[in-house]
Parts: sequence; C-alpha cells; structure tokens
Amino acid sequence: DGLTMTLYYTDGKLDKAVTRGNGKVGIDKTYKMKKVLENKNIQLPEHFTGGIRGELLISKSNWEILKTNNPDANNSRNFAAGLVNRDDNPEELKYLDFVTYKVLGDTERRFKSKSEIVQFLKDSGFDTIYNIKVKILNDWQQWAENLYKSDYPYQLDGLVMSLEDIRYNDRDGIEYTEFAYKFSSE
Repeated sequence: DGLTMTLYYTDGKLDKAVTRGNGKVGIDKTYKMKKVLENKNIQLPEHFTGGIRGELLISKSNWEILKTNNPDANNSRNFAAGLVNRDDNPEELKYLDFVTYKVLGDTERRFKSKSEIVQFLKDSGFDTIYNIKVKILNDWQQWAENLYKSDYPYQLDGLVMSLEDIRYNDRDGIEYTEFAYKFSSE
C-alpha cells in the first residue's frame, strides 16, 4: 500500500505527475517524481502518449534506514505520502520506489493483456508489481496469504487481482477488470 501516482507522458517525455487527489483532481508532484526517478533509466518509446500508474512505496530495507533518523515514524505509507506532500524537496525522496502496474489512455492500442502491459513497463525501466498468472483461482486466498508472509520487499496490506484480458474503449483507453483483497489483521 502506497501513495498512488500517475505519470503523464507525451511522445515519450514526462509532462506531469499527479497524485490521486480527491479522485477527480490530483495534486501536481512532477518535480518530486523527477527526483524519485532520477537514477532510473526510464526509456519509453518516442511515440508513447499516455499515463503510467503506480504506487510510491518504501521498501522494508529502506524503511529500516529511515526509521533510524525518524524514530517517531511508524507507518511507511504515511511517511512516503508526507515526503511527497512536503513543500521542500527532502533528501529522503531517494528512498522511495515507484512501483508501476497500469498504463492509461494508450491511444495506439498496442496491448492485448495485463502481462503485456507489465512487461512493457519493465522493458521501459520501471519497477513493476509482482505479477503472476494463474489459470484457476481455487486457492487464491491461500496464495495471497503466502505472499503476505513471504520476503516480498514491500509491506503489504492486500493485493489487486486482474483478469489477463483487457479491453479498449473510446472514452478511457484501456479497461481493466480487477478486484482487491485485503489481508486479515494479525
């Protein structure tokens, strides 16, 4: 669980990075995202125009580092949101990861599946979600709980499952069929 951010690109160049905001209007955080991504080798195709959605997260290992200098901090998601929403450009931004999971508004209709989208994001240099394809979801809750207890590098409070098939429409571009699962509290 992190802070949702959408990066908008025109012809492969970053135009704007915005938070989800109130669900309709986001807050422009382009200068912060440039800092977060400055050591990444992001190479989108020159003709790519659309959005890249992801979460700003703090890995478990970076969270341990940050807590030594911020002993009152007790929640990595809130800490990440605080860094992004501060007026200054804190040095701690280097500890944030932008983990991507979705392409928005792909006008070229280049993708046929969720897996193709995740591979496109990886090939473009972005960190991506843990993506696994399953044919039958009989044991999905057990699989999800095993992931929660695994050595996944980020704190998890749940997951989102997507159908592999995607559709395009003329209004929003890509349509995803997804549902969320929150882990039980311990």
